[in-house]
Amino acid sequence: MIKLIARGGSGVHMVAALLDYCTEEGNLEGYPQFNAGKHLHSHGEIHKTRAPWFYEAPHLQYVIEKMDRQELDRKLAREFTQLERIASCSEGDIIISPVANNNFGRLLIVTMAFGKSMNKQLPPMDNRLDYSKCASEADQIEHIAFILARLLKQEFDQFHGHHYPTYALDVMWFYDIDYKNISRVVESCNWHPKIEKVKEICHMIYNSNKIYYDSIRKCKSVYLDVVSKTARPCDLTIYETAMVHSLLIDYYDIESSEQVKLINQIPTSTQEFFDLYMS
Repeated sequence: MIKLIARGGSGVHMVAALLDYCTEEGNLEGYPQFNAGKHLHSHGEIHKTRAPWFYEAPHLQYVIEKMDRQELDRKLAREFTQLERIASCSEGDIIISPVANNNFGRLLIVTMAFGKSMNKQLPPMDNRLDYSKCASEADQIEHIAFILARLLKQEFDQFHGHHYPTYALDVMWFYDIDYKNISRVVESCNWHPKIEKVKEICHMIYNSNKIYYDSIRKCKSVYLDVVSKTARPCDLTIYETAMVHSLLIDYYDIESSEQVKLINQIPTSTQEFFDLYMS
């Protein structure tokens, strides 16, 4: 049996929508509905009524596994330190999964999870993160940054909550509109992708999540300027400051907050990041 599995719920729905709408086997008309703040989570209900949860094709079966929402929230509140798959995978199961193969992809997955939390804020001010020990904005930035940095350093299994899948869909392919690689993976499962629909759903996923993608791209640019010692102005939010901080913590292999100065205010130039790490 081939199973769809993902680190969180939206990744599963993304792949389910891809197979439902963009293959000859799925053959649903049109495209999935993207709801603000939920996006493809809405596909689950559509999938139940318009397509079977269990496909039987000549060469493939798949069943969607979902993570219990309350249990996931409890794990998120523990700073992702021991996130594991709730739905089990049996030995020998063949897995299709969206994965993050670099830090950009990991930050994108986590940032979308945070941004689509209960109050739709970045950083989230609900049970996703525990700020009880943060006495100031500086403490909050440091707290978020070290959580993100730990996620960047995690082994694949620990971050994703499952082993590397049999068929991997790099999450960045959907945002780079790399429909050829996505179609190749679908074909590897002996399904038949509708190429133009695969391309269009990539555009829809990108446009729906553009706010998160663009934010991380901006942070990556600031990070690269810092490590290359290029002085430029920067305009960052609290969460973006924490993202840049996390990338630098990972780059300089910093293990403890005692190894770097506290960010007392949001930097307005890359020079201010130099002073934190290079003095």
